[in-house]
Formats: sequence, C-alpha cells, structure tokens
Amino acid sequence: IDKGLRMARNVLSAVNNLGLPAATEFLDMATPQYIADLVAWGAIGARTTESQIHRELASGLSCPVGFKNGTDGNLRIAAEAVKSAAQPH
Repeated sequence: IDKGLRMARNVLSAVNNLGLPAATEFLDMATPQYIADLVAWGAIGARTTESQIHRELASGLSCPVGFKNGTDGNLRIAAEAVKSAAQPH
C-alpha cells in the first residue's frame, strides 16, 4: 500500500506539473489523506454514493466532488448524497 500511495502521488504530481488538473474516484477513507492536495476534483462512485462515510468525506474535501447515480440507476440517491455532503459534518 505504501508503495502504491507513493506511486499515485508521483503520477498526480507529474500531471499537475504539466499544468493539467487531475481527478480521481475516492474509494476509501485513507487515500485522500495522501493525495487530495493534488486532486482538482473527485468522484464518489455508484457503489459508495449511498455510504454516509463517503458523503462525510466529500463534505470535508477541499475540491469539488461529484456523486454517481446509485447502482440501480436512480438519480435520487445522487441528489440526496449532494444534499448530505453540503452539510457540515
């Protein structure tokens, strides 16, 4: 994991040094601590859009975060996630 996090930082840093914004899907709670400063915008995927902890994560990040529709295709889930993440946690 340590090697992968260092590699991810190196890739994101190289992208940033080219003057390009970088994006990622935030899958867990640990990774953002290591890479969020190099990410211009993030995403929460369909499998985690309903997760309260991911909504709380999104509310604490400094970059814009998009939420995907639920795994059943329901857009209501994404709309509720945005409303939840917009609140202080």
